[in-house]
Amino acid sequence: MDKSESRQIKRVRTKRIKKIVNTLKRTTKNDGDAIQKLVNLHQRHGKLFRCRCGNTQLPKQLRVRITKCGVCRRNWRITAGTIFHRVRKLFPYVIAIHLKQSGISFVADELVSVTDVSYSTASLIIKKLSMVIFGEMNDEFQEFSSVSFLPVYSRRSRATPSYSHPRAEEGEFWQEGSGEIDDDDDGVDETHDDASEEVSEVSSVAASLPADEAFVYDQISDERISFNTLLDRTNLKSDKLSLLLINLQLDFQLIDHLDGELYRRRAVIEEKPKPKQKVHEQLAAIESFKDYVKSIHQGISRKYAQLYAADCWCAMDQDRWDNDALFIACIRSEPKSRRDIVDFVSPVTIKLPPRKVRSRLSSS
Repeated sequence: MDKSESRQIKRVRTKRIKKIVNTLKRTTKNDGDAIQKLVNLHQRHGKLFRCRCGNTQLPKQLRVRITKCGVCRRNWRITAGTIFHRVRKLFPYVIAIHLKQSGISFVADELVSVTDVSYSTASLIIKKLSMVIFGEMNDEFQEFSSVSFLPVYSRRSRATPSYSHPRAEEGEFWQEGSGEIDDDDDGVDETHDDASEEVSEVSSVAASLPADEAFVYDQISDERISFNTLLDRTNLKSDKLSLLLINLQLDFQLIDHLDGELYRRRAVIEEKPKPKQKVHEQLAAIESFKDYVKSIHQGISRKYAQLYAADCWCAMDQDRWDNDALFIACIRSEPKSRRDIVDFVSPVTIKLPPRKVRSRLSSS
């Protein structure tokens, strides 16, 4: 995607954002209207807010955050314990949530243009909402090694090594555990009496694998080998090699993934289950996320890659994030502070939306 095409996409997105926000401002103009909107959600979708005494009854008309509980007679701050806890301005959050529920992905400067918050506050709002969405991801999501997304790591973060390219953050992340010794490795060189039988068994397993997996499996032995060494031996792209290693580890259960991005064959060869997905389908999922990043953000940091993936899910899966679903998730979520954002680091594997969501949207 060239710069002119990227600018054109942003202009179209900006017009759509302003149109949606102008429509919203007809009914929600300030913090008082925003609080009333939350109260209406409380009445419409069940008892979302709860006082310390357990009371869930709120006045139908409420334009301030603090009300007196009708049961314990204490002051009740209805936004306490939610994503809106101690938020000075509620209205920008309502705008951001409404945009995301409308399937719009946006960056901080675009949120600044339609609200009266600073760039840092807009960035904080976006990351808080992404953390809420990430909290809703379950085991149905595809997981990919963070190495697969190296081409889009072009933004620095607090975790990026000094005087290094943002992609060096991935190597720094793995290097932290590279000096650890695996619990199963006691330093004893184990030998097998029937070596020929073992070689025959390994060869039969490799012959039953798909061609790509068999090629990578042949490069791995009982000795530890690093990801970079495998890259040099196989001449494969990093994202494809990462997927093949995940297949060998999780689907075929033939290798172990050790600390420090090291791999080795499993000592005991287990029965081979059928693979969950074909490699080309997984590559398509990764490429789809990369296209999303390039069209909206141009580049991301490894530190927050998972939050961008969560934002991608929200933009894609309108069946899940329609009908005030994100508002409800924010109310039920625990508070997210600035420290939580700073301390967040994407895990080893990045979750992407399920393939069924991707195929449904692509056909619409």
